[in-house]
Amino acid sequence: MPASMKTIGPRAEALAVETLPPETRLFTEGEAAQVMRLSSRTLQRMRAEGGGPRFVRLTSTRIAYRLSDIRKWLDYASTLPGDHRARA
Repeated sequence: MPASMKTIGPRAEALAVETLPPETRLFTEGEAAQVMRLSSRTLQRMRAEGGGPRFVRLTSTRIAYRLSDIRKWLDYASTLPGDHRARA
């Protein structure tokens, strides 16, 4: 994290995040799972198998998802009535 980010404090950091365009907001794994109505474990499995939405690796143990990537994946995974083949 840049030194300038460490000195602004939690209130200013929260305000900075709130002013970002919604499509650039980063969701934690748990938040992304809630948005997609999946469990965190399902997201982990999908990632391990090379599926699911694109993600951002913040650290070696921390994953995040952009809202725009979640929406793109949900659009891709959507099926038409009568189309029973899963694309995701």
